[in-house]
Amino acid sequence: MKLRIWVWLGAALLLSYTPLHAWLTARMWSHMLLHIPLLLLCGAGLSAASRQRHAPHWARWNDQGLSGLCALLVVLSLAMLPRTLDLVLSSPALITSKTAALLLAGALWADSLTRASLPLRLFATGMLLPMMGGLADWMALQPLRVCRAYTLQDQLDTAAALWWACAALGLWWLWLLLAPSRRSSQAQQPGELR
Repeated sequence: MKLRIWVWLGAALLLSYTPLHAWLTARMWSHMLLHIPLLLLCGAGLSAASRQRHAPHWARWNDQGLSGLCALLVVLSLAMLPRTLDLVLSSPALITSKTAALLLAGALWADSLTRASLPLRLFATGMLLPMMGGLADWMALQPLRVCRAYTLQDQLDTAAALWWACAALGLWWLWLLLAPSRRSSQAQQPGELR
């Protein structure tokens, strides 16, 4: 178990303090849609690797998964702001803060998915859709750059990538919504044939 914790911590350090960080944050779309999700994934991996140690503590704070999902939405909202993207690229201290916040949000997300009911998971995913779609629309309609670190073409590419990510997330949301009804109809069919 300790080895898995070190593997996930090592992956987070590679993403934040090596040339890989510069490569992933060189373009706005890869910063938002690769770097941030990869750090969330590292946090989720850390949560899975250390679950036995923190289970009682998390259970009290993250009852029903609501606190963790709210924290995830807040951290993602802040991490995807254009001003935050600019600041993180210019300050090593903010890189550390961003990494820590996303690791924590990823750990809370993984814990919340095991605790949250289906309606709560649908609600949290449904909240991400307008956030990402609204950000994509806003960036596409701006006549000027919203980030000093990225060009206007980067901004337009990011808006398009966000729309694609929003469409994929929307399909996943529909699958979550329809999967229980599909399972219940399959469970009823054998009984109906008798």
